[in-house]
Amino acid sequence: MREKIIGVAGGALLMSAMPALAQDETQIFEEDSSSAVTVSSGFVFSSGKYGGTQNTDIQAALMSVSYSQSAFMFSAALPYISINSPSGGVIGGGGTLVGTDPNAGSGSTTRAGFGDLSLSATYSLPSTYLSGFDMDIMGQLKLPTADASKGLSTGKTDFGFSVDISRAVGNWLPFVTLGYQIPGQPDDYSLRNIFSFSGGGIVPIGEQAVVMISYDADISTGDDDPDSSSIADSHQIFTAISYLFTDAITLTGFSEIGLSEGAPGFGAGLLVSWKVL
Repeated sequence: MREKIIGVAGGALLMSAMPALAQDETQIFEEDSSSAVTVSSGFVFSSGKYGGTQNTDIQAALMSVSYSQSAFMFSAALPYISINSPSGGVIGGGGTLVGTDPNAGSGSTTRAGFGDLSLSATYSLPSTYLSGFDMDIMGQLKLPTADASKGLSTGKTDFGFSVDISRAVGNWLPFVTLGYQIPGQPDDYSLRNIFSFSGGGIVPIGEQAVVMISYDADISTGDDDPDSSSIADSHQIFTAISYLFTDAITLTGFSEIGLSEGAPGFGAGLLVSWKVL
């Protein structure tokens, strides 16, 4: 379920968040199996040392569009990123800091530009097939459309998938999400695959709002590699509140607090989703 707020890949507050969130809002606030087009936009900020001695600050303007038809949803997301980091930290899938530029100096640098294009497809299995449980299966593809020379991308294609399982218990919707990301391998880095876990719940507040809280972990797989540029494992607490402003417009605020060196110390964002059709 966290992937429906911040995407498949682990790490910071991910820019691929928006299209999945748009689908989640549709499922929570209305039981409508007809087709819909949703446009989302917003802003996100995260800051952390990622095991270093200086902060890396990431800001992004978020833009996405999604199309849902019955149990399927297809989406595309493109962020505009500004990053300030020591040693030229490099942005990977969804805006995650994945390594440092070996050619950068010791001081902090700031650069900005469009990030990578993320495409995703989600299929929701009917709960009648699963004894009352709901299951969403998501696949994601990150295309290296950003300028790798600026450190805004690894310059390689990433793949990811996740499975989300939930079941309503009264007004509470507990969930567990398992995911796996396979990053592309740039020439100057040794990036490991990432297993992700998320567990938490969603609770309604009145008839127009829901609150979500989850514990999230992103863990590198494989043997330790002394030449690896991957950031350390990430553990964090994520919270979000969505408010149905009108039948077509939903406002969502979200935040994240890191519990480990590999996570951002803090992140927050605001998202507006508009169901245009």
